Amino acid sequence: GDKHTAPCSLYDLCLSRILLYAAQRTITDFNNLPSDIIQDVFDAQISHMEDNTNMNTLECLLTPAITTIDSFLFQDYIVPSSFWEKVLHRCKHVRNLIIDINQQVESFMLESILNNCKDDLRNLSVYNNNVLSAPLQSSSNMPNKLIILQFRECKKLLDRNLVMLLNESRDSLLHIHLRECPQLLSLTLSCIAWCSNLQKLNLVAADHLDDDTFSNIARSCTNLVHINLSYCDISG
Repeated sequence: GDKHTAPCSLYDLCLSRILLYAAQRTITDFNNLPSDIIQDVFDAQISHMEDNTNMNTLECLLTPAITTIDSFLFQDYIVPSSFWEKVLHRCKHVRNLIIDINQQVESFMLESILNNCKDDLRNLSVYNNNVLSAPLQSSSNMPNKLIILQFRECKKLLDRNLVMLLNESRDSLLHIHLRECPQLLSLTLSCIAWCSNLQKLNLVAADHLDDDTFSNIARSCTNLVHINLSYCDISG
C-alpha cells in the first residue's frame, strides 16, 4: 500500500537529489560549489525527469508528499518549462503555491495544479507573472479552501479568473493582497465583499477602487484588522 510521508517542499526534494548526485561523484563540499556546477547537477536531475524510461527518479521527485512549491527558491537555476509542466500536473496535495516572474510557468500549467489540489491548496501567491491571463475553464474545479490569495504586479490577470477564485473560497479567505493589478475593475474588486471572514486586505495601486466599492467591502468584511490602500484614489 501507499506509505504516508512527512510533508515537504519541491525544492527540498530537488536539493536532496542534487546532494545525492554530488555524493555519488565524491563531491563533498557542496556549499562551496560554483553556481555553474550546481546548475550542471540540477540539469542532470531534470534530464532524468524528462527521460520517460527513468520513472523511478521522476516519481521520487513528484511524490504526494510535496506540499509546498515556491519558485523563488529556484531563482538561481534555469528551470525549463517542461519541468514545471510535469510538477504542476502530477502534484496532488500542494498547500502552498508561490510563483514568480523568473520561472516559465504558463496559465494551463497553473490551472492543472489548481484542479488537482482544489481541496488542499491554502496559499496561492503569484508575483509579477502572466499566469491566469487566459480564461479558466471551470469554477467547479477551483480551490475552495484558500486562506491566502496574492497577486502582485500581475498586469494581465483577468477579472473573471479573480472572481472565480474569490467565489470558490469566499468562506475561507483570510488574507487578500492585490498589488499593482491595474486592469481589475471596480465591479471585480467589489466581489471581495463576499469574503466575510477576511482579516487582512491589501489593495495597493488599485486604479479602479472607488469610495462606494470600498464602503461595500468594509460593511461586509467586519473582521478586518489590517487594511492597506496605498496609492488608491479614494477619499477614506
